[in-house]
Amino acid sequence: MPRKKTIVQPQLVAQINTTKSLADNQITASLEQLRISLVKEANSIIDQLIQEVKTLEETKKQHEEAVCAAEQQRKQKTEEEQFVLQMEHKRKQAEFDEKLDKEKKDFEKRKEEETEQLQIQKDALQETKEEYEAYKLQVAQFPQQLEKAVNDGKKQVNDELKKEYEVEKKFMLQKAEYDLKILQQKITNLEQLLKQQEKEINQLRSDKAVATDQIKDLAVAVVKGKEPIESQTG
Repeated sequence: MPRKKTIVQPQLVAQINTTKSLADNQITASLEQLRISLVKEANSIIDQLIQEVKTLEETKKQHEEAVCAAEQQRKQKTEEEQFVLQMEHKRKQAEFDEKLDKEKKDFEKRKEEETEQLQIQKDALQETKEEYEAYKLQVAQFPQQLEKAVNDGKKQVNDELKKEYEVEKKFMLQKAEYDLKILQQKITNLEQLLKQQEKEINQLRSDKAVATDQIKDLAVAVVKGKEPIESQTG
């Protein structure tokens, strides 16, 4: 069946339109108020965020300054410690160098002294060796020289040799006599010294005995002097 056409009265339409217009105005006003409220709230949030950002930036700046100051202080402390360590190292190095230099000088001195001593011993040994070789050569050559002198019949050589032997023998005898006299004089001096020391020792013993007797006599006198006092006290 075909639908029936609804007939709308003009007054109702006007009322509906008026109601719709009022509703639209109210919605628009509400939306405007909501927009204004949102804008205010957004501005407030933005201001708060800006303030928080400023606070964070200030806090960050203070933190960076504190970190920078701490880093500067740490750097300064590190530099001071390094300076102290360097000075201590230099001091120890100087002491070590001084000690090493002293030990080196002492070693060089000992080495020089030992070298000189070794050279002296070497020279003495060489001199002794040369003297020994000379004496050995003389001893080896003496029979030949003597035999040659005998064989050649050179009486003068024999006389000179005998003369030299006699002179040397006489010199050795004189030297032995002189050494013997010196030794006897030393023995005499020592005997006199021993007698003098023995005499002094005996004198000291005598003085000691006298002093001991005097001390004993003094002690006896002191004891006897105390006896009446002790008797009276008793």
